[in-house]
Amino acid sequence: MIKTILIILILTTSSIGSEVKKFFNPRTIIVDEIDKFFKVRSKFTHNLKLKSKVKYVFNDGKNFKFKKEFELSEKNTIKIKIYKFGIKIAEFYSNGVEAKLKRLFKDDRVRLEENLNLSIFSKKRLDLPIKTNELIQIISSNIFTPLQSAKIVQESEKLLSISEDEIDFILNSSMEIEKIIIRDGRNTYIEYSDYRDVGNSTYRIPFNIYLKSENFSMMINHQSAIVANK
Repeated sequence: MIKTILIILILTTSSIGSEVKKFFNPRTIIVDEIDKFFKVRSKFTHNLKLKSKVKYVFNDGKNFKFKKEFELSEKNTIKIKIYKFGIKIAEFYSNGVEAKLKRLFKDDRVRLEENLNLSIFSKKRLDLPIKTNELIQIISSNIFTPLQSAKIVQESEKLLSISEDEIDFILNSSMEIEKIIIRDGRNTYIEYSDYRDVGNSTYRIPFNIYLKSENFSMMINHQSAIVANK
């Protein structure tokens, strides 16, 4: 009799446990934790000043090299100063509403957020629609799409793929983004490497960023990075 009651209790408990698991979906818990992690991370990595070497390579074989200074802010603003032969030739600023490119001896270029494209830098060669927040997130290596119905795939023991809005973020075991694959029509691939500590920040940033689109590739190599005053 006692054995029968124990068996019934075990079966009932197992049944209830399986029902509870439906509501406490591990996938949802992981997505929430990743979302929280990168929201906190962005508060630190969006206040950076970076001095970098940047190289563009185009499909016709031509390439251009510049030195750039990036100033990122968690207030959804970005400033980029562009130098050639030690002379500042242009300065880009966007506040998430309007973007402006000031150029030496040339007219300014202005774009509204909804029409922002990297072509603001070079009409003939750069064509990549991008939002201010996306640009900031890409430079600071953060997830730049809301994780509402993300799909998680375990790529290997050390790599996790998170997919949302036709964008794949490949994370390593240190919760650092190694690759981003944008499949929403922009067909862009981004790869990060050489993560380093910056100041007293808990979060490391990649000193090498490689971006490949259908029309061009861009390599960013940071020479120095400091946490800016908020």
